[in-house]
Amino acid sequence: GRLPKRNYRVDGELAPWLFDLKLARTLESLLPWGQGCEAPGFAGEFEVASARVVGKSHLQLALLPLDDTGRAPLDAIAFNCALRPARGDRLHLVYSLGVNRFRNRESLQLRVQAIAHEALPLEAR
Repeated sequence: GRLPKRNYRVDGELAPWLFDLKLARTLESLLPWGQGCEAPGFAGEFEVASARVVGKSHLQLALLPLDDTGRAPLDAIAFNCALRPARGDRLHLVYSLGVNRFRNRESLQLRVQAIAHEALPLEAR
């Protein structure tokens, strides 16, 4: 995985019921993000439902929040990621919520900024 050289600044963890396209669209509507106005970032622990490499070094994941049962897996993408997790692995993530647009369809997508099997060093914003 991508291990940090410093702590990751996050806004907190999201409750399972907040993983929805409506929230991702709302956050997207607040663009542009930039220096002095960082995009909201979140941390959480997930179980891998599936993982596959796309392109040369990107990892597409289907993830299950550990504190929610019965939910459909969440789509996630990690760019330039060396980690190759197996189904059932537990991963710690720092991510943002995004809207994936593909073939005239929109869906929620977690955009992974850091990923590891062990806990990541975090600090609150």
